[in-house]
Amino acid sequence: MPDQGLTESDVRRWIGEASFERGQRYFQRGHILNPRRQGNTLKARCLGSCPQPYHVEVTLGQGGQLFIRVAQAAEESRLRAAIRIYMGAAERLIAARGRGNYATAATYLVRVRDLYRCLGEEETWQALIADLWERNRRLRALKDELNEAGL
Repeated sequence: MPDQGLTESDVRRWIGEASFERGQRYFQRGHILNPRRQGNTLKARCLGSCPQPYHVEVTLGQGGQLFIRVAQAAEESRLRAAIRIYMGAAERLIAARGRGNYATAATYLVRVRDLYRCLGEEETWQALIADLWERNRRLRALKDELNEAGL
């Protein structure tokens, strides 16, 4: 992982002071769950205002670039935006093919399910996942990953 020289001030500059301070408060209060590193990606679950934790992922790219992909699910007013972000990412991963992509897509789809539950829209989720299964019925590895994720 290209993390030599990565400093707190670098992170503050890349994500902004307000986001850094909010993240720091979440961490200090124990709201960051299961933080882990996978290659050049840092992953965790975060407790926000929704009953279920949401997924946070930070990828450190070559040359010290910081890319943050966070579905802004902590705010009730952003749940639908988070669903759109996760669904778009899942659809792109499925289209790219490959078991690793399918596993990541399944992770995002679990979050979509949880967000729909948070909204009280279980029927909408059921229709969405049924459509996804139907459109991709020939992709055995995808079906394996969706089953593994309980979808």
